[in-house]
Amino acid sequence: MTEKGNGDGHSKDAARNSAASGARSWGFFSIGGRRRKKKEKEAELERSIFMDMDGAGDGGDEILPEYSRLVNEITLTFNRLSEAKTVDAMIEIIADATDTFNRNDIRLLIAQVEDKLEGANRSYVRRLVEKLDEMYQGAFNDIALLAQSRDPADYISAPAPAARDYWMTALKSCRNRASKSDPRLPYLKYLLIGFRMFVLREPAHPVGTPFPGGHEVESENGVFYCPVRDKADDVPYAVCPFCPAMQSTEFMLEFTKEEREKKVKQGYIQNYFTNFKG
Repeated sequence: MTEKGNGDGHSKDAARNSAASGARSWGFFSIGGRRRKKKEKEAELERSIFMDMDGAGDGGDEILPEYSRLVNEITLTFNRLSEAKTVDAMIEIIADATDTFNRNDIRLLIAQVEDKLEGANRSYVRRLVEKLDEMYQGAFNDIALLAQSRDPADYISAPAPAARDYWMTALKSCRNRASKSDPRLPYLKYLLIGFRMFVLREPAHPVGTPFPGGHEVESENGVFYCPVRDKADDVPYAVCPFCPAMQSTEFMLEFTKEEREKKVKQGYIQNYFTNFKG
């Protein structure tokens, strides 16, 4: 028995198959679209966590009159820091500069990042904010502590070679900001990050700072590793080139810290039963 065709000459089965095939195709593109959006979202999150230097230009833009006095202060501070001969001298200069700030300024710095992460996973944002607090508030407290009680002999070494370029780039960034808006908070941010990198010799982001994808800043045998260190080239004026952290290894990027620890534990167990239990 010949099956009656539909209006355009195709059989009903063919029409159904075509519709099903179309649905599968649309489903494929839908999945691909979701994956693409997820990657774009992760990239956006990564960029929001990078410590960028506010699109630092050449610092030659005209500074708004209301910020000229502050910019003079910033210029003096960063010039002195770039010329510091010892880490101890750097501590003294940073302590004097941060003495005009308070904990509310730290909260404002963190709030700026939170605003960029609006709509992100709440659990992730909570973990990140905890690390930002450790980064900014921790550095702020350490500066005050070292300003009051330190042995200068412990800090007589010369600053890292990258320090001078960092402070000069920070100065250009602040001058660039002052041509548009208040440079006060960026000034504080660069002081705190510079203190972490060149006095404490730690990465800008503390160990444990989470990044999209389940990876985080780590420390192994005295070496710091960052999962996005090599992506600094994609973010203009990021502070990453000045950071002492190395790019995370391929093994670190292939598996999260928890997954690697589980694999190591399984390896120990396997080795035990192979070599000791026969």
